[in-house]
Amino acid sequence: MHQGAMARSTRWAEHGLLAAGVRLTALALPVLSALGASALVSRLVAQPASWYGRGAWWAGMLAVSTLVLVLVDRQARRLLPLAVLLKISLAFPDRVPSRWGIAMRAGTVNQLRKRVAEAQQASDGSVVEAARRVLALVAALTAHDRRTRGHAERVGDC
Repeated sequence: MHQGAMARSTRWAEHGLLAAGVRLTALALPVLSALGASALVSRLVAQPASWYGRGAWWAGMLAVSTLVLVLVDRQARRLLPLAVLLKISLAFPDRVPSRWGIAMRAGTVNQLRKRVAEAQQASDGSVVEAARRVLALVAALTAHDRRTRGHAERVGDC
């Protein structure tokens, strides 16, 4: 294997445009889904003629769109670790881990707690496994800590 191919096989190149697309999808998908759900339900359920009925109808539309927004947002937020990992450019000493696999394992708050506990207990292991753990923790923190996400990204860019 020549040196150029070897360098590509042990590196993550930054994919800024793709990362922005993933973020935009994570932001727009819940809103568009909520709008679509409310439009669909409004066509299926006719608006009543009385004032009381109209109030209940509007409250129902608001409830449906809010519920869809919250549910889709929870799922779309799982894309955010992938967006962060796509912005990172790193060289690895061995095999390059899959960004998608790391992002999907970043998953939930309970998984984040479990990974932190595993990282605290694990003192041995390969450099590649340690890099995977660190990247999974970074991805998980990015997905779940909204207040410090921007700060973590700016520090990572330095």
